[in-house]
Amino acid sequence: MRIITLLAATLGLAQAAPQWLRYPAISPNGETIVFTRGADLYTVPSSGGEARSLTQHLARDYHPIWSPDGKSIAFASNRHGNFDVFLISAKGGKAKRITFHSQNDIPTSFTPDGKKVIFESTRIDAPESLDIPNRRVGETYLAPVSGGRITKLLAIPSENVNFSPSGKQFLYHDRKGYEDPWRKHHTSSVTRDVWLYDWDKKSHRKITNFVGEDRNPVWIDNKEFLYLSEKSGCFNIWQSSIKKNTKPKQLTTFDKHPVRFLSRSKNGKIAFSHHGNIFVQEKGNEAPKKIRVTIQTDDKTNSEMVKLSNSITEMVVSPKGNEIAFIARGEIFVTSIDHKTTKRITNTPEQERSVSFHPEGRQLVYASERNNSWNLYTTSIAREEEKSFYLSTTLTEETLLAGDDETFQPIWSPDGKQIAYLQDRVQLRVYDVEKKTSTTLHDGSRSYSYSDGDIEYSWSPDSKNLLTMLLQKQRWTENVFLVAADGKSEPIDLSRNGYYDMAPQWSWNGEAALWISNRHGKKSHGSWGSELDIYAGFLTNRAHRLFQLTEAERDEIKDEDWEKLFEEKKKLDPEGVEDRIERLSIHSTNLEGAVVAPNGRTVFYMGSEREKFQIWSHDFYKKETKLLTSLGGAGGSGSTDIQISEDGKNLFVLAGGSLHKIGTGDGKSKSLSYASEITFDLAAERTEMFQHIWRQVREKFHRTDIHGTDWDFYGKEYKKLLPAINNNYDFAEMVSEMLGELDASHTGCFYRPSFNTGDSTASLGIYHDWNHNGPGIRILEVIPRSPLDLIDEKLPAGTIIEKINGNKIAAGENHIKRLNRKAGERVLLSFFNPADNKRWEEVIRLISGGQEGELLYRRWLKKMRQKTEELSGGKLGYVHVRQMNDSGFRDTFASVFGHHSDKNALIVDTRFNGGGWLTEDLTTFLSGKTFLRFYPRGQSNMGGEPLFRWTKPSAVIMGEGNYSDAHLFPFAYKTLEIGKLVGMPVPGTGTAVWWERLHDRTIIFGIPQVSTIGPNGNYLENTQLEPDIKVANNPEDRESGKDRQLETAVKHLLSLPAPKPWTFPKGQ
Repeated sequence: MRIITLLAATLGLAQAAPQWLRYPAISPNGETIVFTRGADLYTVPSSGGEARSLTQHLARDYHPIWSPDGKSIAFASNRHGNFDVFLISAKGGKAKRITFHSQNDIPTSFTPDGKKVIFESTRIDAPESLDIPNRRVGETYLAPVSGGRITKLLAIPSENVNFSPSGKQFLYHDRKGYEDPWRKHHTSSVTRDVWLYDWDKKSHRKITNFVGEDRNPVWIDNKEFLYLSEKSGCFNIWQSSIKKNTKPKQLTTFDKHPVRFLSRSKNGKIAFSHHGNIFVQEKGNEAPKKIRVTIQTDDKTNSEMVKLSNSITEMVVSPKGNEIAFIARGEIFVTSIDHKTTKRITNTPEQERSVSFHPEGRQLVYASERNNSWNLYTTSIAREEEKSFYLSTTLTEETLLAGDDETFQPIWSPDGKQIAYLQDRVQLRVYDVEKKTSTTLHDGSRSYSYSDGDIEYSWSPDSKNLLTMLLQKQRWTENVFLVAADGKSEPIDLSRNGYYDMAPQWSWNGEAALWISNRHGKKSHGSWGSELDIYAGFLTNRAHRLFQLTEAERDEIKDEDWEKLFEEKKKLDPEGVEDRIERLSIHSTNLEGAVVAPNGRTVFYMGSEREKFQIWSHDFYKKETKLLTSLGGAGGSGSTDIQISEDGKNLFVLAGGSLHKIGTGDGKSKSLSYASEITFDLAAERTEMFQHIWRQVREKFHRTDIHGTDWDFYGKEYKKLLPAINNNYDFAEMVSEMLGELDASHTGCFYRPSFNTGDSTASLGIYHDWNHNGPGIRILEVIPRSPLDLIDEKLPAGTIIEKINGNKIAAGENHIKRLNRKAGERVLLSFFNPADNKRWEEVIRLISGGQEGELLYRRWLKKMRQKTEELSGGKLGYVHVRQMNDSGFRDTFASVFGHHSDKNALIVDTRFNGGGWLTEDLTTFLSGKTFLRFYPRGQSNMGGEPLFRWTKPSAVIMGEGNYSDAHLFPFAYKTLEIGKLVGMPVPGTGTAVWWERLHDRTIIFGIPQVSTIGPNGNYLENTQLEPDIKVANNPEDRESGKDRQLETAVKHLLSLPAPKPWTFPKGQ
């Protein structure tokens, strides 16, 4: 049992032990505060004291709110996989679940009468809503405390709804985009504002206008309210009024850490959280006091047994071929190939990477992030009589290279005398084991590491050269280079082309370089991505001639004689490689890796398609390609590798986080077993993950000034809190608070656990009447192409679904419970049409929430096209760019030329596009200029060239929800003067990010690390893009479906002069 105490103190005094007390809410009478610690709820007197446990479930319980009478507390919990709203007595007891949908439901307040809980969720929009259907920005709903039928409160994105004491109006803050909620200090169009909703007038009015964050409004009376704002540079409590022209008053003066989770009692006490502590402010003009909180609790976790199945991220086969070293959850293991026996090599909370065997097989070299730096270490079998790692009893670890420089990705040379490694991520170096000195092979000026481990290199068999990847000149693409191991000559470009060349390795006894490239693969229509092939660049004429032998000539050479052909050493001719490059694969694929057999006869490669990994072989001389086997890979670590045994009889494959052995002759596959349950110290692991994240930002953030953030200070401040963190939800949230200080897009930390047995709500494929109080489900509209749209009997608005599988739906019943885990199942629905008193039944197959979302998007898109058609009198086309990726471009291309090729101009809608990589393709597509027309005899309706680009006027609609590449596209569109931008300003988020998954694979965080700079030399990050024509859609418009931005874009394009008609020859 531990007793954790927070010393009673006024603002600024030190605490005895760090705490992470979040989501405090003060009771209506001001006597008690409920809060979250360690994924459980506690209550404590508002004056401080010993906290009492309210919930102790294994799930996360958080976001508590009080009922108006103070007798009940609503909170969110993921006890069924997603977060639902639960209700519990303020005295404790069994919690009652009151929402049942598999989307997350987060309570924010009660209605004044206490009969309903107000919560946020992402369900289905109203049929008339203007907003793009998506599951990332939600609306506000009402749940009866009885657990009955859910009703919708607001049909627009809204958060922290709070009713006035009179119940006639409520305050809320808006949500305009996808930015991380813990981001701080930004001033842009996406930041939140406080709004007032008048219940009688059904009207919205914006109350705050600060360019930064205003959020979390809480009423004082029917006129005055409190809220959190960054007007002072840090989140503090402010007081204002719904009266117009009120000047806000600042009540707290914190300057380093934000005030979070504001609440107020009926008698005026204010409670909030600040950097893990709870504060109470008796009156608005008094200084807040940090309250003393004592918690008596056992540790939830210390060391924990963790399953390693499907979590392997790296592997390497031993030189003897009897064991495999692999990395899982940042630790190194060695397992027998023929048995399950597994030896854990490292046991550290830090992360290990890049393991490599010594040629004799008795020593491993690897990188580990210890003492605030990536350094190199070796582990050896200590006892001479022990021949294998997996059977060893005693191991010896030694430091090979340690210092302030980052050193990782070590690889032993074949002669065992040298180790190649990267210094500071980009500089290739070689360490001489005997001399204990390092040689620089290239200075890194033409090397860039986007994600750690993405620069690959390999040793030649004679240990004299390496193959590596270096940037092409003035391009963010790479070629394969030959580098001398002595560092005495400049790297030589072998692949010499403008495509992507990667994964270099040696073959043909060191006389050929092997690599992967997209030069012949099918490219994605837009954005990144293409199929890949394997290529060989032959470094000698001898090796090239051997490759060109006929089948008959090759069959004359026995495999045991192959090595003899290379006994006479030939001088490598790298300058002539360009004329000796051969494509080894006969079909391009989503290539994951390749190896050539030791006899040089066959290439084996791994491709991926539809969540399967396929292992292929291609015999160069028979010209025969075979599928050896297929492996499942869904749900694994995402890492892949393929290696071959020295005798060429077996392949070893890493796919989907698991190891496999595959016969090269018969294709028989065997999953390799290994000990998969290992003990980890989770608290120590979280400490090291924190340090890793902090260091990654320091080393890789896109600007060296880290946006002026005192990163050392915040690292120390948040590291102090780690002893109070005992779960990954709190860890991710605490790290997000630290990352939020960067004032940067594309960052934040996320915990992504898997719940295979969680709830999953199926869909009926309808818009139902949220206000229907009677029995059954009242249909407002059937979603086009949903199961109910495909039945013979069409369902008019007002039709009632009375029964599901013969069971009546009672008045006030929440029918969602009946749809749990039913997607894909056949159900019997009983209908009643009140208009003609007709009753009938239909059997349909329910769809998933994802399928419903796709149908909703298609419906919305069709509606927008129709609006554009009506507004423009059929003269303009409309396209929505949903994503900045290949599918987004294909949909755009298909829509533009499938629906609008004859239109005079085009509206390109990019609102709520979350980004990707498509700007170059999209601007090129929209900037076409007709330079000729096709004119066969008797036909002038065939267009001309360019055939695959839009050549007429266009306008782009954009808004606050555009993110990342959806910021860069309208920026480029404006810079290139293609057309006008219409709508609202777009926040400056045009930066490339690496979302790194840590050694605990459930933790992900983002590092914005590649800046973009405009022609004027300014960073695009945090530089807001202004529209040419600024126009907002107010909340009432969005609720009713009126789109002022679309109307303005139509009006603008219709005002443009008609294009000059093309001149055709006369007389034909």
